[in-house]
Amino acid sequence: MSPGPVHGTEEIDVEVGLDNERAGNIAPENQPLPSYWDRFKKTFGELKPSGACNKCCIYQVPKVVRDTDEGAYTPQVVSVGPFHRGRETLKSMEALKLRYFKYFLSRFDLELQGFVDRVKQCEQDIRDCYAEEITGLNADEFVEMILVDSGFIIELLLRDRERSRRDADDEFLKTPTVSTCVAHDLILLENQIPLFVLKDLYDGVLTSTSNSSVLELALYFFEDHNKQGLPLDSLDGVLHFADLIRTFFIPAPPPDTSPQRNLPAFSFVNSATRLSNVGLKFKVKPSNCLLDVKFENGVLEIPTFGIYDTTKLLLRNLMALEVCHYPNDSYIIDYVFMMNFLIDTVEDVDLLVEQGIIVNWLGQSAGVTTLFNNATTQISYDNANFYFAQVCHDLNEFYKVNWNRWKTTLNREYFGNPWKTVSTYAAVTLLLLAGAQTVCSVISVKNDLGTAGVSFSLVLLVFVFLFCMVHLLVKLILK
Repeated sequence: MSPGPVHGTEEIDVEVGLDNERAGNIAPENQPLPSYWDRFKKTFGELKPSGACNKCCIYQVPKVVRDTDEGAYTPQVVSVGPFHRGRETLKSMEALKLRYFKYFLSRFDLELQGFVDRVKQCEQDIRDCYAEEITGLNADEFVEMILVDSGFIIELLLRDRERSRRDADDEFLKTPTVSTCVAHDLILLENQIPLFVLKDLYDGVLTSTSNSSVLELALYFFEDHNKQGLPLDSLDGVLHFADLIRTFFIPAPPPDTSPQRNLPAFSFVNSATRLSNVGLKFKVKPSNCLLDVKFENGVLEIPTFGIYDTTKLLLRNLMALEVCHYPNDSYIIDYVFMMNFLIDTVEDVDLLVEQGIIVNWLGQSAGVTTLFNNATTQISYDNANFYFAQVCHDLNEFYKVNWNRWKTTLNREYFGNPWKTVSTYAAVTLLLLAGAQTVCSVISVKNDLGTAGVSFSLVLLVFVFLFCMVHLLVKLILK
């Protein structure tokens, strides 16, 4: 008996035949099949090493996200790094960047070649920080770009700290509008230089001539964002300026434990006005951390958040950073989704403004509604790892309780203002008096006059007691 075919070989032959048949490349017998391995090897060779991918921290915003509001991710005044280098609208600032770099060198009487050598030594490490391959710049052009941009940033930080060295061509510190625009451009995700480069060029070379590190200078430059007052030693792991701004917003230190994961999945939370209609109270949480949201005993406490013209730019870039670099620690994304749940209409914004939770510097409430509703377009949150999962779960449970809805209806319909309250008490008093009068009439028929007087006094005492009980019950209900 001849041996049967080997099962594994048969499967491989069948699969290869099917693949070639689908491709229309069925080769004659004994003719080698077309090899795709060489092409794959070439493609694989173009991929970044896994170690390089681990260094990535500066990204181009994913296209589906960028298309929702391209202007929020594009620098308006100055480009930093390779992604927006050469953009026509930003070329006018290149000469000023060069002058700032020259001022930086002359400030400390430094030799240019020493800086060139330092950047050349870590060129590949710098390139590895950018998630996309930088193919449009050769080694010399890349080093030149990093030197000029880094020198410009350091000189800008120094001048902002000193507030004294202002030359005639110093448009940044002389004109508040331009200075503000530059500060905003420096926090865009696509407009970054790795922080270790700035540290190496400034801290490593100038330790003997300067009392401040580059991180201290950055902390001063962006101090308006540091609401929590984070100290310098808590910022050691910061990757770049966009990451620095994100660090200002997240809990300090970040929680050691992940949010509770065994909660029922939820798809939404009712808006602020709907929650208010069932008796939920909103209160300002006295905290400098935006994420310090708490719900307890029917009261939702949220820290105050100021909405400015630049808030959209800030939130969108921090969210894009989390999409690309912090998918499992998306604190900013979760906060924006939380606010998006609460804000559906201008009435929701008005309610939160009235309670002091939102400070609206945009003027119109519709602008705040649009900001939060549009910020989440093409961005998703992880239901199983949502930072506010417990709060959202408790809010949904609170909304389901019918007693909360009835109590709120009673308060709104019968005690919504002083006139309604007086009318309600007057109606209750009349009903009790009518009942007392009826009881007295019945008693007077069955008894003599003296007994009726005593009975009337007893009924009056019962009336007063019942009125006090009704009043107390109403207070407890509306508490």
